[in-house]
Amino acid sequence: MGDSFQKAKAGDPLRIPATAYNAFIDAARHAQGHEPDIGAGPPGAPRPAGTVTVKNDSGLNVVRFGVLGVTGLLYGPDDSLDGFKNRPVLLGDTPTADHAGAFVVLLQPLTSGGIGLGVVAGVVIVKVNVTDAEHEYADVEDGSAVRLASAVVGSAQILWAEGGTGEQWAVVRLSGPPRLGTADSPVTILPEDYETETAQSDAWDRDDQGETDGVEIRLTTRVAYNDAGDELVYAFYRTFTFDSLGVLKAISTETRVLVDTPGPCD
Repeated sequence: MGDSFQKAKAGDPLRIPATAYNAFIDAARHAQGHEPDIGAGPPGAPRPAGTVTVKNDSGLNVVRFGVLGVTGLLYGPDDSLDGFKNRPVLLGDTPTADHAGAFVVLLQPLTSGGIGLGVVAGVVIVKVNVTDAEHEYADVEDGSAVRLASAVVGSAQILWAEGGTGEQWAVVRLSGPPRLGTADSPVTILPEDYETETAQSDAWDRDDQGETDGVEIRLTTRVAYNDAGDELVYAFYRTFTFDSLGVLKAISTETRVLVDTPGPCD
């Protein structure tokens, strides 16, 4: 029996055996009915770092380079240990402010319920709603699955943007949780009123915890002279706590201490 897939030579009459022709048709139909697995490479090949598999759980069709907030896993180790080890699948929904730093930028369009590839770390193209041309970062925009929003701080560093303000294409570097707040509510570290001579009671804690662990650094935030009667000089300081990675974790309430009691000059 001859080889149905034997290559033809130049000048030979073209005769395609039924077996080969049917195989070509099957391959074409398969390719036509499947979207390419962008970035996946050949079977068994490792994926580029920072790419993940995600299921569109938003109930809407999401465009390529759209944004989904991570809400959980499609299946965990208790459901399928081998599947979890080999290729965990994230669940993605329309982002809210709570998804700051926890989102996926899609590498392909996904219909509602569809599964495909996205980026959670590294450089990727995405649309950004730039509200201030001076903004150098971006994060999720509440209620938007098509773009990010620019911000003073955020988990996406804007490497390049078209320019000006408004929705525009950008190249960003996804790098992790936002620093010192979210895109919608950056943290105010110090009180706006610097004229008072009493310690401030406001504090900030990244995890909303009363106790923090890590490296503590005590910084003087201001010095005030009280000419209201006692003519004393006070210093005000706060304790800044950093975790083991050097990320600011907490800022204490302000403490007032007596620096000096004025007297006659020598």
